[in-house]
Amino acid sequence: MDTSDRKARERRLHYRLMHRIYRLCAEGTWRLRYGRLQGNKKLCRSYGFPNIVGFVDEGPQIIWVDHRNDVIATFAHECLHVLIGDRFVGRRKSEEREVQRLERLMMRHMSASQARRLHVHMYNMLFASAPE
Repeated sequence: MDTSDRKARERRLHYRLMHRIYRLCAEGTWRLRYGRLQGNKKLCRSYGFPNIVGFVDEGPQIIWVDHRNDVIATFAHECLHVLIGDRFVGRRKSEEREVQRLERLMMRHMSASQARRLHVHMYNMLFASAPE
């Protein structure tokens, strides 16, 4: 396989995923919350992970991110769970591996303007989530 073909396919996939994340953010159905997640043993046990820096709470449609870590990468990771999670029903480890692979690809190709746009969407989602 030619390296330039692989890179072109990666860029196209990255572009499609970014658009899907932008759309998810703009829909207004999901909210974003920051919290102290890493090191929270009770929370980690309840979700069955050794340690978490973000998670998706599907009931109230909230994406939780630990604000003390890389919020862009964590937010993108959790959005990917929302976007592709239906393909992996009952196969949590397979889903996590695929999401991690896509997150690495996205972070490798993300431009400064895309990061800025994500920050704006995140701000809007946080503002919509603010307690009254």
